[in-house]
Amino acid sequence: MRFAAVGALNTALTLAMFALLTHTGVPATLASLLAFAIGAVNGYVLNRSWTFRAAGGVGTLGRYVLVQACGAGCSAGGMALAVTALRLPQLLAEGIVVPAVALVTYTLSRRLVFRPAAVDSAGAPGDRRRLSSVSS
Repeated sequence: MRFAAVGALNTALTLAMFALLTHTGVPATLASLLAFAIGAVNGYVLNRSWTFRAAGGVGTLGRYVLVQACGAGCSAGGMALAVTALRLPQLLAEGIVVPAVALVTYTLSRRLVFRPAAVDSAGAPGDRRRLSSVSS
């Protein structure tokens, strides 16, 4: 539920920034990229501290940046396709692209960035499977 709440907030923030940027004359593809970046910063802070309560070390931040770069590329590419090739209105295109990219970034964030300790292959402290086998 927390990830969904952060995602909803990020989606609203991204769409609002996109609308503001395009209204001021920023091209749709660049506006999408910038709006996505603003949402990504907000997402890192809230997901790390509130949703997953994860440590924020260099590794976590590095993985998050890579996932968000992938998302930003998908967002910009999706906008270019939707606006140029499909000739959709910009705000409608962004409304379609953002949720699709959110599914990709959620999956990557959950599996690669803020992964639970229980699936940490290194057997880090907090790995319940390893702790239960040691105490058995």
